[in-house]
Amino acid sequence: MTELTREVIVAASGEFSLDTVFTLSLAKKGIRIKPVLGKCPNLKNLDLSQNDLQNLLADYKRIDKMDHLKFLDLRKNSIQNLESLPDCERLQILHLEGNKISDFRHLEILQTRAPRLRHLYLNDPLNNLTNPICSKTNYAAGVLKLFPKLEVLDGMRLKYEFSLYKLGLSLEKEMKDENNRTDNVKSAFSNEESTTENTVDSEEEAAFENEIRILKECITEFKELQEQGVTR
Repeated sequence: MTELTREVIVAASGEFSLDTVFTLSLAKKGIRIKPVLGKCPNLKNLDLSQNDLQNLLADYKRIDKMDHLKFLDLRKNSIQNLESLPDCERLQILHLEGNKISDFRHLEILQTRAPRLRHLYLNDPLNNLTNPICSKTNYAAGVLKLFPKLEVLDGMRLKYEFSLYKLGLSLEKEMKDENNRTDNVKSAFSNEESTTENTVDSEEEAAFENEIRILKECITEFKELQEQGVTR
């Protein structure tokens, strides 16, 4: 493990002063974070991916703030929560694919630590990088509820009128509605055996079943496109 020192930062950035470090790539360096990282006042882009980091503490203390940071890459580490994240007022893009985040509450801190966050990446199926939270059935909806101003989730644009994300939510809602309608139809058929007052046309039930089949096919196609990283 390499301790992060001023010399390491200068060598990695190609700069002579910490004040002039704007972009810093420390991917796959096996680094141990030190307080000196917080002494780069103009740092905008930081790559800490593939370092087996469990948190962002520096000598067991949280770096207070990184005011100018806009891009942070934490892919392929062992991070379980973001309590150690510095205050990043300007952070807009955050990569967390390939970590151990398992619950929405582990993301809540971003609401105050990164209030301008617009692009969040937790899942990259093409490279088999994900987080346990991504397996939740309400994953996308839950993330958007936490961050209503989010524009991109896992490479999928959320704000466009015809985005795949909105299409998927719409199809799932329609499918649930159709399932409820079908349950009602089946219930009516069951009641028909004991009373002649309620009659239901079998063609209507067949039509409902066909609509559900079509919706299932659309949702399957939507999920396949999502896994392929297709966006609109």
